[in-house]
Amino acid sequence: MPKTGRTVNAGRMILGLLFSVLMLLSFTSCVSKPKPVVPDFQDLIFEEGALFLQLKPQKDTELTRKMLSILNMRDESLETILGRTDDLYASCLFGEEGPEFTVIGLGRYPETMAGLSLRRNREWEKIKTPYQWWRQKNGKLEIAFVSNNVVCLSNGRMKVSLQRLYEGPVRPLPAEIKLLLNRSSLGLFAEAPDFPEQKMRLFNQLESFWLTFKADRSADSGKEAEINGFLVDAEYICSTSGAARSLFLLMRLNLLASLGKGDSSITIESLKSKDPVRLQDKSIILDDYPLSFDQIDWFYETVAPFFSDLIQEGV
Repeated sequence: MPKTGRTVNAGRMILGLLFSVLMLLSFTSCVSKPKPVVPDFQDLIFEEGALFLQLKPQKDTELTRKMLSILNMRDESLETILGRTDDLYASCLFGEEGPEFTVIGLGRYPETMAGLSLRRNREWEKIKTPYQWWRQKNGKLEIAFVSNNVVCLSNGRMKVSLQRLYEGPVRPLPAEIKLLLNRSSLGLFAEAPDFPEQKMRLFNQLESFWLTFKADRSADSGKEAEINGFLVDAEYICSTSGAARSLFLLMRLNLLASLGKGDSSITIESLKSKDPVRLQDKSIILDDYPLSFDQIDWFYETVAPFFSDLIQEGV
């Protein structure tokens, strides 16, 4: 499989793995487990070079519902995530054999119907070296129950993930990044990202980036008001000023092309009063960068191509 294809499957695999585990958890009972080395799962899953994703559906349920619906997520999967998941943390490394994931989900998972648990499911086998987890016999999916209502899943690196959870090392997510991501239902972060070669070589010149989504609601309306679109806050730090300028121009041109089109709320007056994209040396800063519903495809294809399959294929 070409490298671009491996990257394109990243987002789909994260959400697909989550849904598979949530379904299995409905029929699984839990037992006593050792405690993680630190209580903050963000610090136990973040890795340099990896793409870190954080999802907090309860932060803004309607925003999460709208985002995942636009990304063609199946209704069954969507309602499962919204109804049972409080927090999800995912880390994706891009290796020669394809993307490798570790996902931690925190939520409300019934511990009933033990007779239909994984130990009686012929599609799964139990692994006990050195920590206990379950592995799909005819696939790569692996599941471990970290504690009550906390599950870890992976597509082939569970042993490494559990060793880190229970023994370390701990690599804290930068404090300022935590604050930024925790304000949003959906956030992404990467430090020294090691992405495969993209259609756009520009993203091989990123030193780091963070990105969060907010709902664009009508003025003077409450949290439950109708969502008109999305607002993106982000910072991309490039290795060269030339790469930064190229990304800046992409973002600027999209704003200008959006004037008066589709369901976009962008006007000349709004751009004059507040510029949502700025270039500062090697950095591009997005501040309430507006995205209409019909622009979200463009955003993932152009500004976040490593996550574009959320639109192309869905779960």
